[in-house]
Amino acid sequence: MVNKHEQLEDLLVNSNIDCLGLTEPWLKHSSLEALVNIPGYNVFRKDRVKGKGGGALLYIKNTLQCRQIEWPEEVQLECVGVEVTLSSEMFFILICLYRHPTAKVDFYTQLKSIFNVCDFNKEVIVFGDINVNWDDKKGRKNLKQITDQYNLSQLVQEPTRITKSSKTRIDLIFTNKAERINKTFNYLTGISDHNIIFFSRKLTKHRLGSPVRLKTCINCIPNNQQQSFAAALKRLDWRDISQCKDIEGAKGNGRKVWQYIKKLMSRHSNQNKELEIKIDGTLVKDPHTLASKLNDFFLNSVSEIMQLFKPSEFLPRPINDTQPIFKLEEISEAEVAKIIAALKCSKAKDVPLSKVAICLIWRVPLARKDTRLMV
Repeated sequence: MVNKHEQLEDLLVNSNIDCLGLTEPWLKHSSLEALVNIPGYNVFRKDRVKGKGGGALLYIKNTLQCRQIEWPEEVQLECVGVEVTLSSEMFFILICLYRHPTAKVDFYTQLKSIFNVCDFNKEVIVFGDINVNWDDKKGRKNLKQITDQYNLSQLVQEPTRITKSSKTRIDLIFTNKAERINKTFNYLTGISDHNIIFFSRKLTKHRLGSPVRLKTCINCIPNNQQQSFAAALKRLDWRDISQCKDIEGAKGNGRKVWQYIKKLMSRHSNQNKELEIKIDGTLVKDPHTLASKLNDFFLNSVSEIMQLFKPSEFLPRPINDTQPIFKLEEISEAEVAKIIAALKCSKAKDVPLSKVAICLIWRVPLARKDTRLMV
């Protein structure tokens, strides 16, 4: 990685990455820190003891509180673990791991040993070049038995090392809190013959070190209404708000808190709301008096409107009582059935048409001024 130091620094700084894990950095125990240091990041590394190549390394942004996890002495795996603390209630464990393609079977025994050191009540994220093809169900059997035992889910879904003759998924991410990972990304960058794997984790609180924007208090209440606003606040029974379970359920969500406060305010305002009308300079509240005054108002208004029209414009129309006002004709059952069959069921969903009683109407000749219907 020494010959690609500038590329890594550019990737970290310009992409604003919080944590970056590298496998096979090819560092020795004697390699100087200056060769791997990048401004703004702490470095945690596990170098190969014998031979060249291998190893694991983690870059953690220096604004994040973290500590390196110490493994038991018998553990010889090339892995580095760090516990990152964002707040008193938000922390997680990162483990960057490299497994040699020809690793012995005791790799899985030692993997269990480092998992036993970790507190799996916390969020644990394990990632790196495992050199176990996850698409090979037989080849991944031993690894999957261990990850299942610790409730770890594998998140990478596409091949991570692609050659002219093969496609393998050997760079993997495991976590016991898969619901907290927003997305995973699989990119070919040219820095390595393996794709680079990114993942983003959900954050519900301000990240440490991020600049906090101070909100400017703006007076949105006009000066001529501030006194009435203050009086309205004093009249409000704040005990209902402080004891409201919905407020507790909002868990600090300001929008929900104000929704519940408005609901309470409207509830009290509806209960105490009284109709008041000023009539002839006097404020009237009594319901009976208000009803009487409103009745007089509408009657007088009609009288005033009538006076705007000339009497000649209201001429009575003579009614010819020799002709029946209604003309009803007999219809057949077939016509009634045809009309009902043409009705759309969607217009009468409540009552099935099969249960509708069909009634026929006949015109019955009676006296001129009295027409009756028989059903």
